[in-house]
Amino acid sequence: KEPAVIINTLNDKSDDVREATVFSIQKLKLEEASVDLVKLLKSLDFTKNLTLTTNAIAALSDLETAREGAEFLESKFREKT
Repeated sequence: KEPAVIINTLNDKSDDVREATVFSIQKLKLEEASVDLVKLLKSLDFTKNLTLTTNAIAALSDLETAREGAEFLESKFREKT
């Protein structure tokens, strides 16, 4: 139950809260958060929110279950090139 409480705060309106959540997910290695991290990344404008975007990518890369995230990021980077 506790991981769900942490993961749900990724939906907070405050970037500061979401950044703290991403940090917590990364430190605690909450594998079940990978889908929610991908959702967060998909909702972000990569030209803004740089700290949140970078931290979310870093947290996702630390998770074993990040395959979907890797596919999304690869397509995102291909858009820019």
